[in-house]
Amino acid sequence: MRMKRMKEIFNLPVVLFIIILVNYMPLIISNMMSKASLGVSTKDMMICFIIEIILLLIMLYKKVEFTKISKGNFIALLLIIIVLLVIQVKNFFMNEFDFFDVINIDCILINITLLYVAMLNIKTSKVYIYRFFKGMIAFGIVACIVNTVLYWNEICSTLGIGAYIEYPNIKSFFANRNQFAFFLFVALIANYMVLEKENKICYKIIFVLFMINLVLTMSRTGILAVLIWLGLVFLITDKFSKKTKIYVVFGMIALAIISLVIIVNFFPEIWTKIDTKFLRLDQLGNLSGRTDIWDVGNKILVSDPLNFLFGVGRFKSTSVLHLGSKTFTQFHNIYLDLLLTGGISLLLYVLFIYGTVIRKVMKSNLSKSVKKIYITIFITYGIYIFFESFGRFSIGSSDTLCLIFFITIPLLHANSIDEDSKDNKVEKTIKINTGNDFIENEEGKENKIIDTIDVDNKGEI
Repeated sequence: MRMKRMKEIFNLPVVLFIIILVNYMPLIISNMMSKASLGVSTKDMMICFIIEIILLLIMLYKKVEFTKISKGNFIALLLIIIVLLVIQVKNFFMNEFDFFDVINIDCILINITLLYVAMLNIKTSKVYIYRFFKGMIAFGIVACIVNTVLYWNEICSTLGIGAYIEYPNIKSFFANRNQFAFFLFVALIANYMVLEKENKICYKIIFVLFMINLVLTMSRTGILAVLIWLGLVFLITDKFSKKTKIYVVFGMIALAIISLVIIVNFFPEIWTKIDTKFLRLDQLGNLSGRTDIWDVGNKILVSDPLNFLFGVGRFKSTSVLHLGSKTFTQFHNIYLDLLLTGGISLLLYVLFIYGTVIRKVMKSNLSKSVKKIYITIFITYGIYIFFESFGRFSIGSSDTLCLIFFITIPLLHANSIDEDSKDNKVEKTIKINTGNDFIENEEGKENKIIDTIDVDNKGEI
């Protein structure tokens, strides 16, 4: 009984949530204690990665089914890894080798093997999938509470209360506000998934809580991504007629224009605060320096045809990413990051992975509404990562979150089964006609005897 209870508690989706939490712990400890904008050291990331590997191997031991599709995907992965290693051999003989690029390739191999290839045929319960979403919601609530406690003065300043702070950096325990905004984007999706299933008032309140904290981050990419996602959700929902949707869309556009005109002309001080803290119109020309960063990456790609085809390596490409006195570790565009890491071959392979996940979701037995939600998620995510380097298939909190939330969980959800949460099994009743065996009912009529056999589906985790 105890073992059965342990299996119910520590099921695969819950372990995946624990892995996300473990990867965020170094970030939480360093930034919550100091309110600084500290990243995570390579040593801390590797420790978290080793814990992740151990947990996944324990959960997947003897449960992975090596079908044709999983073997094909693994072969494709090995071919990509070979290409990446060949480029590093080339870099070595040209004295342009970076040891961390080899480590990064190993991490990519392990991550994709355990969190994608091994998950292609794993079955689990829908109950467990929603426990994962609820775990993300709980994590989001904690992040919002910590955010309020740590940055109360900055929040008051943003709302026009108390002492004025010119550049508030409201980020909870994350390294920066863009990281916090991205996390809230994920938490909002998880909350909406549960809200669609259970439709409880508490999840509506939580949704508002997450939205308030998102706005307070003043992260333009995060807020814009959530607005795009909510817009898509509104457009695909069956809860409103097409005419209502048209009225609402045009009404909101008109209201936004009128509000903007009124604020600019009659409340210039409010407009100044909005522009300074949120819009930052003076930075829109180069997207807060992103176009300058992209220009550096594009020059690397076009400098040699081989760079575009096979990349140069993640760390080798960022080693020249210096703009003035600033040094960057990413190109704020996942597509450019992937091209520079492994060229068009790696980018196409990653797009193939997401295409496989989407195809499995669309061919699954999930409800039509859930499938529509996943489509809006992937469209918005694809736009979001055009401006941020989230999901490089390597290690670290953001990469792990992207891998699990946008690849592993959709795969498991697509393969999920409905089952009784208490018994951890699905009982199928098969009725068999036994032939010429008959019994008499109360009226003296003959009825065929029906044998009932219960069949348990086993192997779910």
